[in-house]
Amino acid sequence: MKFQIKKNITDILFVILIIGILLLPMFFLNKNEISKFENRQLATLPAIKTKDNKINFNFGKDFEEYFKDRFFLRNQFIQFYCNVKYYLSITIYQYENKFYNKKTNLMIGKIYNWIPSLNDKEKEATIANLSKLKTFCNNNNIKLYILIPPGRILANKSDYYPTLINDKSYIGITNIANWIEETLDIKVIYPYKQLADGVKYGDEPLFFKTDTHWTDTGAYIAYLALMKEIKRNFPNVKITNLKDFRTIKLNLVRVCPVYGFFEGNYYKAMHINDKKILDTEYTYFRPAGKVIEEHKTYSGKSYIKNFYINEDNKSAPNIFLYGDSTSLNLLPSFASSFYKTNSIFIWVNEDKELEENINIKQFEDDIIKSGADILVICFLNTTRLRYLYKD
Repeated sequence: MKFQIKKNITDILFVILIIGILLLPMFFLNKNEISKFENRQLATLPAIKTKDNKINFNFGKDFEEYFKDRFFLRNQFIQFYCNVKYYLSITIYQYENKFYNKKTNLMIGKIYNWIPSLNDKEKEATIANLSKLKTFCNNNNIKLYILIPPGRILANKSDYYPTLINDKSYIGITNIANWIEETLDIKVIYPYKQLADGVKYGDEPLFFKTDTHWTDTGAYIAYLALMKEIKRNFPNVKITNLKDFRTIKLNLVRVCPVYGFFEGNYYKAMHINDKKILDTEYTYFRPAGKVIEEHKTYSGKSYIKNFYINEDNKSAPNIFLYGDSTSLNLLPSFASSFYKTNSIFIWVNEDKELEENINIKQFEDDIIKSGADILVICFLNTTRLRYLYKD
């Protein structure tokens, strides 16, 4: 009898333990709206009734998605899964729709499977926006330039898998650049040939090993191509030599000269946990000359303002740089060549807020007050130019 009671208690405790293990994830649900680990919006808790006060017959399915996004130790399970998959992959490691080549340390996703072009409607919008911007610049005696970074996707196209980016992408962007120049007489600089299939400049990498952005050296190559055009209108402006920069070396990624160092977007986006990849040393530039700088971040805003004044360049023109994250590594070079360097960095996402966020009209007063002689627009994606200036 005592044996039977002990057995029943053991069975009950076992059942309670199993139920507890099953319910444990429910007691520690992630309450955040956005997952920084996965860089996406998490599913929200569904309502039993719809907005029109009817029964939500999709409640079960919606709650399943909510739970799948938030259960206890979800991030740890994903990282464990990715670690195993990464180490078992011979050459290509895949996470969702992204592919990472372990031999070349390059990543590509479906987002890059396109050939840049503009249809008639997009051309009309681009002309309208750039025409207004050019008029604004002309009215304020500002010389306008557009810089289109080729990006790592095109610059190292031969190393990608499973999709090879062919020369049609280069031709597509070149056609857009030529069309803007011929239609609006705005100088467009596309330094593809200076960076195409280039891995290093001397001993310096042009792109970060674990990130999509170019290094300070890669941005310097684009700076040289841009300055060649700027000197046609401002012959007295100086081009800074690499030896003139103050530098530091580190094997971590820095997208912006004023941000901290980190492991890179590939690491984050694909949950790669192999520290051996962080074996490349990069040279980071500090502006040459007697430079004072100021950086302002705006809580809840989609932009950051950067300001440099170089006391050694009082006779040089002033420049204003407006663009996405690819523009930021140009700042040390610009601050070394010009007297006042102002920059506005726009957080750009391909979403419904793109048109509102990217509109440069909201910063007209900043450009005028800066005393800019030169305005440089720098966006990786040429489609963003059609949202650049809207009334």
